[in-house]
Amino acid sequence: LVEKGASFAEDAKSRMTEISNGSVKVSQAIAFVSKALNEQEGALEAISSGVENIKGHAEQNALAARENEEIAKGLESLAEQLRNSVSRFKI
Repeated sequence: LVEKGASFAEDAKSRMTEISNGSVKVSQAIAFVSKALNEQEGALEAISSGVENIKGHAEQNALAARENEEIAKGLESLAEQLRNSVSRFKI
């Protein structure tokens, strides 16, 4: 009976060691996942910042295009006026 009890105690000790080792591995895996998530968060923030930067440039380009269109229309009008003025002269 004592031998059986000692055997059970030894078996319990072995199982507790396995559980302890398993929990260490789980803790390490959790730490690894946490670190990876933090790295991904940093990368996502950088990507988000880059997208915002691109958006700002696109908005500036759209505004510049509208301004250029207005300038082109004004130049076209001036060119037409110049053609009309010059057409009165004979060479």
